[in-house]
Amino acid sequence: MSTRFSRLSFLNAVACPRLGWFSRLATPPVELSPGQGTLAERFLSEEQRNVHDRVRALFPDAVMVTRQAYEAACWQTQDLLDLASTTAVLEAAFGTTTCRARADILAREGDSWHLYEVKAQTHLTREAVDQMAFIWMVLDEAGVQLSRASLVLVSRDYRAGSPDRELFHLEDVTGPTAARAGEFTRILPALNMETRSTEPPTPHLIPHCRHCPLFRSCFGADLKHPVFELPHVTPPQLGSMFELGYRAITDVPDRTLLKERQAAVWESVRNGKMVLTSDLNAELNAISWPTHYLDFETVGTALPLLPDYAPFEQMPFLYSVRVCDKPGSLQAHRAFLAPHDRVGSRELVERLLQDLGNEGSIAIYSQYQARVIRGLARRHPDLSEALSRVRGRMVDLEHIIRHCVYHPDFHGSTSLRAVIAALVPGLSYIDLEIEDAQTASAAFAFLMRGDYYSATRAPLVRRDLYSYCARDTFALVRLHQALLTVSSP
Repeated sequence: MSTRFSRLSFLNAVACPRLGWFSRLATPPVELSPGQGTLAERFLSEEQRNVHDRVRALFPDAVMVTRQAYEAACWQTQDLLDLASTTAVLEAAFGTTTCRARADILAREGDSWHLYEVKAQTHLTREAVDQMAFIWMVLDEAGVQLSRASLVLVSRDYRAGSPDRELFHLEDVTGPTAARAGEFTRILPALNMETRSTEPPTPHLIPHCRHCPLFRSCFGADLKHPVFELPHVTPPQLGSMFELGYRAITDVPDRTLLKERQAAVWESVRNGKMVLTSDLNAELNAISWPTHYLDFETVGTALPLLPDYAPFEQMPFLYSVRVCDKPGSLQAHRAFLAPHDRVGSRELVERLLQDLGNEGSIAIYSQYQARVIRGLARRHPDLSEALSRVRGRMVDLEHIIRHCVYHPDFHGSTSLRAVIAALVPGLSYIDLEIEDAQTASAAFAFLMRGDYYSATRAPLVRRDLYSYCARDTFALVRLHQALLTVSSP
């Protein structure tokens, strides 16, 4: 019924044995299938592959394990390790009775091996160490003598056109990796037994459940408002609630365990009604007319597509501005999409300053838009004063939502999609070809590369990008309208 642990299924089991049980199935449920289908997933996959290829080029004498069948790949790996002439092995494959793992790079150091794991990211994370620790555990059980463990991370100092060796920096994680691998080795027998049972382990509500794709299948639709929908809920606070048997917000009998904002959410969910704070009117009255509704789309890639850009540095390529002289009364819609064959932010900034004018508030959703403005000011210091004035006019509608409004249908989220679904029913993105920011970013990156879309397809993609960004600012107009309506019933 179950297969050997992969890295993913083992780490899932560490987080939750039930999740690990489903992950180990020969045919896991569709919710756990690895994503490769969306445009954003395809671009991410290509980026990761390109980063790996750049790293491998730094090991010119390394030998790639090429056998397709897994057991054959394990035998080929062992043959290569046994050869004294082998200096490094790429995609080395190992299998034990319970686990299987591949190592990105194994480099010989005397009688032992230096383990390298490549990550298309700029900073060290606990998740990356856990992934490395699983590989260390499997290799150790397979009899491989390891000397060191290093994460190969992308350097923020790299710029397009620089030598590949400047693209990466090494993070020595030998100590934490070996220690974590020891912990994994100790819990492996119990996890193996629990995830090989004929029936999945009983579900228990834990903090990890919040973002688990199997949450609904574990707890059903009856758990409509789990306690982790409460804002700023901490693991200790969740632990206390779980010990008391509180799974749903409605299980919490009173406000004793709750902070002020959590109490407002509790009241909203228990009564099934929206809760507004007394500050809402003051916040809305501070928005002056004409109001400009602004949204950016940005792109940032591991391998910079433009000179003088750092890895993952976000470059705005599209904005939409809607102008209203009173609630819901649209005066103008202005937008700018950078030419993908000669991208640069100067023209975008100059057009933006012109389109925003000098009067009225600028409504945004989330501080991300303000961070984009700060980034543009750093890149164009001669325009920093004008951009600073733009920032001074900004009003964050998400801030107003977070502090003044709660609707049960937010389900603990203040994302624009969640808020729009609750406060502006009927407004959606499902009719658009591009429905989210990740897809928009990937689409423009592919346009910049010039090797993905045909000459006839590219203009249609640009049209779809315009439509998506325009929908976001239309949503802001409608949201502002809705807030004004509920604040003055």
